[in-house]
Amino acid sequence: MTLTTAALLLTLGASVAWAGFDATRKQLSVRSGALALAAALSVGQLPLFLGWMGLARTYGVLPPAAYLPEALGAIGFNLVGMLLFLQAVRLSPLSHTIPFLSFSPVFSVLLSALLLSELPRPLQLAGVGLIVLGAFLLNLERADLAHPALFLRGLTRERGSLLMLATALLWALGAIFDKRALRHAPASVHAFVVAAGIGLALLLALGSRGELRQLLPLRRRPALLLLALGFAAAAQGLQLLALPLVLVSLFEALKRCIGMALALVNGALFFREPVTGRKLAATALMGAGVVLVLA
Repeated sequence: MTLTTAALLLTLGASVAWAGFDATRKQLSVRSGALALAAALSVGQLPLFLGWMGLARTYGVLPPAAYLPEALGAIGFNLVGMLLFLQAVRLSPLSHTIPFLSFSPVFSVLLSALLLSELPRPLQLAGVGLIVLGAFLLNLERADLAHPALFLRGLTRERGSLLMLATALLWALGAIFDKRALRHAPASVHAFVVAAGIGLALLLALGSRGELRQLLPLRRRPALLLLALGFAAAAQGLQLLALPLVLVSLFEALKRCIGMALALVNGALFFREPVTGRKLAATALMGAGVVLVLA
C-alpha cells in the first residue's frame, strides 16, 4: 500500500501533535500525580470532541452493536497500556524501559496482519525494521551500547522492561481496534467514546483510592494544561482520521520515528538534553527507514 498525500499529511500532523503533547505533559507531570494528570487530560478533551461532533454533524449518531466490542477493545488496550507504562517507569530506570517501547511497530505488523489482513510490502517492512532499530538505539545509554549482552539480560531482571514490552503490545492493539471501530462509527464519535471511557475509569480509580485531590494542583497552570489538551485532542483526532487511509504498522512506524526525532529536538531546546553523535546517527537510521516506508 502506497501512502497518499492525505494519509501522509494526517500522519505527519498526528505525530507532531503527539510530540507536542508529550512535551507539555512532561512539564505538567512535575507537580501532579501521573494518574491524576492522565484523568484530567482524558476528561478535558471531551468538550473539544463534542465541538468536533458538532462541526461534523455527528451528534446523535448511534453506532451499530458491532461497534461495542471494538470500542471496548480500544478503550481497554489503551487504558491498560497507559497503566503498565506508568508502572514500568516507576519500577525501573528509563534507560531500561523506554527503548522497548520502540517495538510497537513490530507488534503492529504482526497483529494487523492477523486482525486487519494488512501486510506492508517488502521494502516497507525493511523500512519499519530500520525505524525500530533506530528508535531503539536512540534511547540506549552509552554504557548499554558498550555491553549489549548485559543490557538484554536485564530484560529478565528488570520488571519494568517486560512491562514496557507489554505496553508496546497493548498500544499496538489499541491502534488496531481503533481502526476496526472506525468501520462502524465516525472518527469524532469514537474519539469522544474513547476519551470518556478512559477518563471515567481513571476518575473511578482515583476516587476509590481517595486521591481525587491530586487533580487540584493542575489548576495552578491553566495555560499549560489547555495547551496540552489542545495537543492531545489534535493528536487523537488526526490519528483517527489517518488510520482508515494507512496501514496501522506504517502509521505506528512513522509516528514513532517523527516522535523520537521531535523528542530529541524538544529535549535539546526545553530540557537542555545533549544531542550526541550517536543520537544523530540513530535518527539518520530512522530517516532511511522512512524513505523505504514511503517508497
